[in-house]
Amino acid sequence: MGPLPGSPDVYVAVTHSGVTLAPILARYVRGELLEGAREPSLSPYRPQRFGGMAAS
Repeated sequence: MGPLPGSPDVYVAVTHSGVTLAPILARYVRGELLEGAREPSLSPYRPQRFGGMAAS
């Protein structure tokens, strides 16, 4: 959940609980994309967690 390092125009949002999480994820993603806010609760789910990726 978040911007893909090295690809500033790509934002990754993948979940297996899309229906139940959609309302809050929509609010978080909107804030990140439109307001530039970083949602702390999404930190454990960012693409950087796979290693080898610099934080953006």
